[in-house]
Amino acid sequence: MYIFFDREADVKYKLLLHMEQEITERYEHLEEQFGISRKTLLKYLTLLDRDFEGTENRTRLIFSSESVVLNATSEFSVKKMMLQYVYSSLKFKLVDFSYRGTGGKLKFMLRENISESTYYRLIRNVNDTVLAQFKVKIDANLSMIGKEHQIRYFYYCLYQNLNNDEKNNDNQEYSPMLDAWETVLNVKISNPSSRGMFFLMDEIAKIRRERVAGIFEVTHDMKKLTRNNKLFQELSALMENNYEKIKRKGWLEDAYISFCIVSSAAVLDETIIPPLKLYQEHENNKNSFYMYVEKFIYSIQKHIPNFKIDSSVKETLLQFYCRVLIFEGYFYENNEELYWEYVKNERSFLCEVLKLVYQDLLDYFKKEDEKVFITFHAIILDNILTYSEMIPSVNIGIDSSRDRILVTFYSKKLEAYLSNDYRVNIQPYTEKNAYDIVLSDRKNKHENTFVTYSLGSFPNITQVKQIKNLLKKATGF
Repeated sequence: MYIFFDREADVKYKLLLHMEQEITERYEHLEEQFGISRKTLLKYLTLLDRDFEGTENRTRLIFSSESVVLNATSEFSVKKMMLQYVYSSLKFKLVDFSYRGTGGKLKFMLRENISESTYYRLIRNVNDTVLAQFKVKIDANLSMIGKEHQIRYFYYCLYQNLNNDEKNNDNQEYSPMLDAWETVLNVKISNPSSRGMFFLMDEIAKIRRERVAGIFEVTHDMKKLTRNNKLFQELSALMENNYEKIKRKGWLEDAYISFCIVSSAAVLDETIIPPLKLYQEHENNKNSFYMYVEKFIYSIQKHIPNFKIDSSVKETLLQFYCRVLIFEGYFYENNEELYWEYVKNERSFLCEVLKLVYQDLLDYFKKEDEKVFITFHAIILDNILTYSEMIPSVNIGIDSSRDRILVTFYSKKLEAYLSNDYRVNIQPYTEKNAYDIVLSDRKNKHENTFVTYSLGSFPNITQVKQIKNLLKKATGF
């Protein structure tokens, strides 16, 4: 949700995240880390300290001549500080004001005490930074413009990500969507957070019907997702009946949007849902979203023959495909570059495999660029599978005249260097075993290996890179 921050909030929050990790930090290191002067640093630290005064706990910054200490109490919450910055930002206030429909341009300008020129600059900024990826925008009269399913999806993502207590509460007496889903799945959804998601969808649907009418378009992808789907058919019938009871219109539109959102996100508490019931229905009718999952699995198993994947992984992949193929836009909890850097550096083998898979499936994922495809699939797989079981195993033989204790030490160091890319089996060289590579400081011949790498001394970083390249040729990765 950092996308809503202004410059001041952005710097303060990054300082807070850094201080949370380090606790005590020298000014000179913070100056270097954030590329700001001592005067500017102290200004932002002072502003951050003042922000703590508005919180319920006694967290404060303690300043000395050379360093600053974050004295945080057990009640302190970084997320609450993040929400505080979001709610106080003009960008969020504009979006929230537009959602509620509580007035027009003049009322917003008076409430926030801004000029007309600032008002129009703010709208352009929100449209360019927050709304563009969702393919919607706010016009000069504070109306949200775009496809209706995208508008509802944007509001759902916004308030769900904020976990807004006002919206995700459970103080409403009745939700026709929740009632229908409980009946379809034959469960009682008791988790407050899960129940809150349905009340949020209900509220968004109600507000949008009051503000606009008759413009909801069932897209081609929505039809593909729901075609011949028995769960959707049952859900639609129940929602029609429920809406008639409370004399509410729009049951079909709300059935489509709730089905698509529930299919594309983990809205429901997993502990109370019959195992994989949503996925099994997609699998039964063999819709195109299910076929995306099968094509992905076929491709990745082509590159990792021993790769094992169960139904729970398939369900997670299906949720991802429903999301990216039906909806546009996504709120990152953090800078998306951090995800990419993690995948590229810490999960390099998986990254290389997913590059090949992306090329295999290029015709099926035209909406996504390679980086997005790799990042999201890598995070999904990394969260639910053991990475070390995916990466190839390599056998390394050591043929050295050096002291055995030193050989053991350097072997462990080499294993640490290679562990993100391979499952490493390092052992003293014998003629009986086969190796992907033999590392040797002798002039002996080694017939039972893909290649011998001659060492003047045991591997340093430069030599490790060369060893990695040789292993890549030996294993294909």
